[in-house]
Amino acid sequence: MQCRHGHDHRTVAEVKQCAAENRSVAPTGPAYTDLLTDRQESYILALMEQVGETDQDLPKPIEGMTKKEASVQITRLLAKKAETPKTENVAVDLKANVVGAQVPQGTYTVVFDAESDDRITLRFRQPKYGKWVGTQLVEYLYGPDNTSDYRRCANWTPDGYRVWNAFAKPPSRVGMGIHHLANASAEKQGEAGYVFSVKSSRCYRCSRKLTVPTSVYRGLGPECASILAGA
Repeated sequence: MQCRHGHDHRTVAEVKQCAAENRSVAPTGPAYTDLLTDRQESYILALMEQVGETDQDLPKPIEGMTKKEASVQITRLLAKKAETPKTENVAVDLKANVVGAQVPQGTYTVVFDAESDDRITLRFRQPKYGKWVGTQLVEYLYGPDNTSDYRRCANWTPDGYRVWNAFAKPPSRVGMGIHHLANASAEKQGEAGYVFSVKSSRCYRCSRKLTVPTSVYRGLGPECASILAGA
């Protein structure tokens, strides 16, 4: 693979090293001010490796891309990466609470089967008023449009998540989705959040509309990204 400085490399690590060594002597002037950054280039190459793409899958040579074109490719590659995960259907004993850690506030889409598009979207939040103030509730996405209607289905307790009786009948998709997220790593939770963000174009933590390319391919607005990074 060839970097933006015209050098051939065998690995992404070599590309990153070359970028670091040549950053101070990178081309300047009006013709180069809109070229993709070294960070964008390294990120695209890393994502291409993860999803199994080559230079032939790109619309143009990577070294000639603008920042905007690079952002488009990053968004595409992240979406392709997010479409591949498959969550194992775990049998959840709902006679007891769903054991696991409390899931960070946000909206997540758990994919049970990518081929059949079998998935469930769960929102974790704390109401600001009413009897549930101070308690994290879980809501699942439902309805004919399946884009904005949420129904309460569970809540957090010191012993784990309590799935409400109406949603506890086996096999409980609500229970399986909560089990996956409550026992997932922060990285896996972020992937589930990104799947929701790709479909909705909204921040998976606060649900605000995302418009800036950097936020779109991250699935988070700048404030929410900073909060999660410091968690």
